Amino acid sequence: GGRGGRHSPELYPHTLKCSNASDTSSAYSGSDTMTSVHSSLDMDMEVDLSGLLESIVDSDEEEDLEESMDSFTVRDAVRECLEKDPSERTDDDIEILLEFTQHLKAFTNMTLTVRRALCAVMVFAVVEKAGTVVMNDGEEHDSWSVLVNGQVGIEHQNGEIEHLN
Repeated sequence: GGRGGRHSPELYPHTLKCSNASDTSSAYSGSDTMTSVHSSLDMDMEVDLSGLLESIVDSDEEEDLEESMDSFTVRDAVRECLEKDPSERTDDDIEILLEFTQHLKAFTNMTLTVRRALCAVMVFAVVEKAGTVVMNDGEEHDSWSVLVNGQVGIEHQNGEIEHLN
């Protein structure tokens, strides 16, 4: 497999920490597929993943409730697909993941072929404890993470935390 891209200190000054407990989760792919993708990725893309609805908003409007329930159904379906071992993923699972990823900024500059390849190998991970360091400045990784639900922040050398949404 390939090596992860190098992260300059300007982009990742110190550490990347999860800010929420239990809800922070990510989908990431293995290194073999990523080798062909790294050069086309822009480092500012790993954060804006607002494609998931976090809770149902109380509403008297039946349409709003239906739309919210549909969003929960989609989120559950996506999670179910991601929790499967990639070798057990069906074509339908990959289609569900393709539909989901097309709305995420991290995937906007990728071709359908690349997105399909990523959807075939993505795995689901949960960071359960808020404040967990998930990446240190200068580390090289052979995978690529996408935040599905939760929040991360960059802790700068001066101790200031920059929250990424």
